[in-house]
Amino acid sequence: MIGRLIRRGSGDGGSIAPFAALMLVPLIGTAALATDVGLWYAQQRHLQAATDVSALSAALRISDATAIAGNLLKANGFEASNLTSAVPGVYCPEAATPADRFKLGLTACQAGDPAPDEYSAVQVTAHTTVPGVLSRSLLQSGEGQMGQGGSPNKEGIYPISTRSTAARIDEAGLQAGTGLLTLDTTQSPLLNAVLGGVLGTKINLTAVHYNGLVNTDIDALTFLDALATHVGASVGTYDGLLTGKVKVGQILQAAIDVLNKQDHIAGLDLDALNALLALQSQVAGNPDLALGTLLDLGVWKKQEVGGSTKPSALQAGLNLYQLVTLSAQVANSQNFISIPSLTLGLPGVASVQVAATVIEKPQRPPFAFGPKGISVHTAQVRTQIKLQLLDLFGLLGQGIQLPVYIEAAAGDAELTSITCDPEVKVGVAADVKAAAAYIGTLPMNLMTNFSHKINYQTDIQPAPLVDIGVLFIGLVRLTGRAKLELLEGHKDMVFDKQDIDDQVAQQVWGGGAVDNLLGSLGIDPVTGKPNLDLKACVLSLGNICLLPVDLKAVSTTVTALNQLLAPVIKGVLDPLVDNLLAALGVRVGVMDVTVTGVRCGVPVLIE
Repeated sequence: MIGRLIRRGSGDGGSIAPFAALMLVPLIGTAALATDVGLWYAQQRHLQAATDVSALSAALRISDATAIAGNLLKANGFEASNLTSAVPGVYCPEAATPADRFKLGLTACQAGDPAPDEYSAVQVTAHTTVPGVLSRSLLQSGEGQMGQGGSPNKEGIYPISTRSTAARIDEAGLQAGTGLLTLDTTQSPLLNAVLGGVLGTKINLTAVHYNGLVNTDIDALTFLDALATHVGASVGTYDGLLTGKVKVGQILQAAIDVLNKQDHIAGLDLDALNALLALQSQVAGNPDLALGTLLDLGVWKKQEVGGSTKPSALQAGLNLYQLVTLSAQVANSQNFISIPSLTLGLPGVASVQVAATVIEKPQRPPFAFGPKGISVHTAQVRTQIKLQLLDLFGLLGQGIQLPVYIEAAAGDAELTSITCDPEVKVGVAADVKAAAAYIGTLPMNLMTNFSHKINYQTDIQPAPLVDIGVLFIGLVRLTGRAKLELLEGHKDMVFDKQDIDDQVAQQVWGGGAVDNLLGSLGIDPVTGKPNLDLKACVLSLGNICLLPVDLKAVSTTVTALNQLLAPVIKGVLDPLVDNLLAALGVRVGVMDVTVTGVRCGVPVLIE
């Protein structure tokens, strides 16, 4: 019995051996394939890492991209011959997919856009091979392919190719039309009236408050990150924040949050914080605005919210006074403010009345951050001012009125260059449009007629400067008007690192502009003669002159009038108008431009 069992077992063993041998073939093949696949992927990762480093380094100096990429491959264990190509191109941040963000050569990112004049990205492609040590015969039969490397050649050599694209984006912050150079923060009643008129409420800030706001900047991205928490946009991109609506109160709170992050807040920062807290309690209605009409983030709008904490973040400032006033202006959908009779304590002036309107819809934001090509814009503003002068005209025994109409021109500034080596410099091209100032009256319906261009001869009516009479009968009346028209102006500006750190503003002036601009309304700066076009009447009924006379007949009155108006226009009107328009963020015939920060690009992989 036992013998039969032994003999049977011996017979089974003979049949198992061939089966086991057959099973070893796929097992050995699988092991060989796994080994070669592992070698292939290890080499592919090694080459991809070297390609990434090569692209990042080449992006620093795109003109030498081929040499730099070859040297970096060699430094990482390959040969320069492993470089397939290093081609320059253009980075297109607006593209939907990473693969589309690189355009070969100097190609416009979008149809209709002008072609760029310099490269901003480089694409590096490399190759190598891996021998099929164990699995050659199996893979040559066509049963296996290794992804990106593809099938082996006849010798069992497996190709590998890698690609990496890197871009270097030099960025700067740009701000235009601040008017801060001429803002007199001691005139808080006027500033309160302007800001209150824009917000549609009564504002009561002190000169100390305004001084703090004017002299304090906060980081733009830090502000946006703080704002995102208040509008429920902490997740997503900055673009989502810019396209949404935010309230003026939320803007104030975000600025407060940024200031409160400082460990020891004091001095001007503390004054600014107190101003924001006071203003927050005084804003009525909490109007809203589209943040994108105020800020342009350029390439940063595609970044995730929270970018202020990244080492590569652009450090660029926002002036708090400009942030507050421009936010209020954008939120004011009527674009019109009216300030009733206001006593300012100015020498020779009893009261001031103001009506102002922004005569164009927002075209581009006044704050912008990004690479070369970004631009900012200041709006065209129409302003009517009525000055009631005190009884300084002893010859007549009463005060006079001086109506002034001003059209402050629009302005544009474009970032034209950013140089980082050997020293930081930022180039800006600035343009200011034609501006005008008049003494005379303008029909109120033209203040908001945006399609009508003011004509001095037909629209600016002579204003009654001196009117002595009984009831409706004028005994002596002097009417007059004057004009000062400025041409367009252009200036190419260069800001160095010190200018940027110190927030130095440069100006572009319209043709014919002078320092004492409105003073030229009273006295011609070239001839030195009175600039007023006067007419005299010794008997009038209502607005009808019954007995016009030659000016020589009332020469004493004319002389006294010119003697009175010249110092008032030069010494009072110019500073007053400068301050009023500065409160609105503009100047007459002048635009201020500031580079608020610069970031020399750290190359980043875009694919």
